[in-house]
Amino acid sequence: MHSAGPIDMTTEEIGDDPAILAAMAAKGSNLHQLCPPPTSATTLGRLATLAAVGVQIRTLQAPYVHAKTLITPSQAFLGSQNLSAVSLQDNREMGILVNGPTRTALANSDLAARLKIGAQLNPAIRRHSTGAMPMSHRFP
Repeated sequence: MHSAGPIDMTTEEIGDDPAILAAMAAKGSNLHQLCPPPTSATTLGRLATLAAVGVQIRTLQAPYVHAKTLITPSQAFLGSQNLSAVSLQDNREMGILVNGPTRTALANSDLAARLKIGAQLNPAIRRHSTGAMPMSHRFP
């Protein structure tokens, strides 16, 4: 998340890890997120909070977004972990970091097309939280 420039990202779920959510919010409009449509008020609230600070969030109903990818201008990460505390701290997950021609192929793959066809999340939808965040943003 600390890469300079835009980041294209897919994830199956928007988790509850405060550090990850804060890093996503800090990227603002340089983060392009693709995920399935939210299925809970909590997830919708997290997505709306990210959208309110400029994160470009698109949802895709079909095909279902199960991939976990992070593509920066210089590297790409493909892994199995969701962005939840359980997945990041308790589960055995794996991933691979690639660069060079492999990274370029991923960036030019169908991910780019899916980011364009996904439905834009309506940032006017807002939810509030009582949880403390290290930044000024609050996530449900």
